Amino acid sequence: MESSNSARRQVTDGSCCDDYSDLSRSVRNLQLGNRDLASSSSLNCRLATIIKDQRSIPPETYRTDINEGYTVPSKMQSGQEPNNFPGSMARASSCYRGPSTSSSVNPFHRKSVMNVYPRMSDYSQSYHTEQIASTNHYEFGNTYCSPNTLGSSSGHQNTEIFRERPNRFRKATEEDGLNRLERLLQHEHPELTNMVLEEVFESLFELMTDHCGYKLFQKLIERCENYQLARIVNKITLQSNALVAASSKKCGSYSISALIKRVKRLEEAKLVTADLSMPTVFPDLMRNNHGRHVINQCFFNLDIPTNEVLFEAAIEHCIPLAMDPVGCLSIADCINSVRIPEQKSRLLQCILDKSVLLSFDTSGTFVVQHILDLGNDLFSDTICRHLKGKYVELSQLQCGSFVVEKCFKASKLGLHYFVGEIRHNEGILKKLAHDKFGNYVIQTALEISKEDPTLGRIYEFLVSNLRPYLSQLEKAKTGRNVAKKISRGGQFGMRV
Repeated sequence: MESSNSARRQVTDGSCCDDYSDLSRSVRNLQLGNRDLASSSSLNCRLATIIKDQRSIPPETYRTDINEGYTVPSKMQSGQEPNNFPGSMARASSCYRGPSTSSSVNPFHRKSVMNVYPRMSDYSQSYHTEQIASTNHYEFGNTYCSPNTLGSSSGHQNTEIFRERPNRFRKATEEDGLNRLERLLQHEHPELTNMVLEEVFESLFELMTDHCGYKLFQKLIERCENYQLARIVNKITLQSNALVAASSKKCGSYSISALIKRVKRLEEAKLVTADLSMPTVFPDLMRNNHGRHVINQCFFNLDIPTNEVLFEAAIEHCIPLAMDPVGCLSIADCINSVRIPEQKSRLLQCILDKSVLLSFDTSGTFVVQHILDLGNDLFSDTICRHLKGKYVELSQLQCGSFVVEKCFKASKLGLHYFVGEIRHNEGILKKLAHDKFGNYVIQTALEISKEDPTLGRIYEFLVSNLRPYLSQLEKAKTGRNVAKKISRGGQFGMRV
């Protein structure tokens, strides 16, 4: 015991400092795969002795004695020396030092990082791990990873974070697990990125849709190379409806949108649009706020040929979608985004043919108004002609009155058709002026006909037929603004 204590003091006093510093560096070089740097003939013998001593002690029996500063087998007393290696080596060799105080993992200590995660040893072939045992300690958060032997038949894999595959995703989505994986990605090292990808690859869907995991997924694909992105896309699209299911969820839509931005220049982008445009799922996506967001990301980020299948699907399901509260917004997005003239023409023609049906629908009216707002005279005139004979009826509906006003502003035909219906219905003008929706239509008709000299006769017709009811209109809440326009030329009442 005295001799061993003397040896320990020699290392502390620096008497063996030079020898064992070189030795420690050589062990490290071997761990990093720099075999040439560690091939000094003067150290080969001592290195072989240390490596042999490492393997002779089962990793499960290690424990760390912080006070003494080195690791001894757990069955031994703190002051007792191991029989199979000298205390000076325990102090000098990096293989037996105490836990690291580093808050992050050195990306170049690749074998030790691989020990933390199961199955990562599959990617360590190039580091010649069959000849050297890694027993370095690394700190992940507040967890110290126990030493273990990599590439040794007697060694074991540290499963501190993920002990078995069914538990991996559950632990990965815990806050500590996510932080550990994110810290690995922060190094921006290709090998570490690949290791994280392998850990979550079998649970990509769960990761993308988890309220915490989707952030890790976004950071992961930012670090991935093109071949890794292609692998992720193939994995997601091969799973039955996994892409669509993820796109319909809030967190999943963020994940898929981020993925679309990353693969926009890859051939795999066509796999994404092909999956999203399937007839069995496309309508549901377009009726979902999150799914609509994903489709819009395709329109914005992907090229024309890649998006073509999405627009074909939109044309096929155009009318049912236009009559849905969310689908009508999606169809409006399609109208704004379609770039192939032939496709745009077919999409608009489909809506124009059903403009009457859509004008009476609370959601469809939005699509009709959107086309009128495009400022295309041909489309506007077509809608006005389709609505001929329906203006009075539409003016008394909340959804229809908006369409009628837009028709007046988009085309003179709309106002002419409206006045033609009033001429053949005695008392209908008074009724519309008192109506809670129709009074806005009358105000718009008076405004447009007064400002346009070519519509002067229509303005005179409206004023002359409303003047006899002026006193009644002034007393009515709904007709008060119409009366002000006729009597004093005041401002129009704003619709609420």
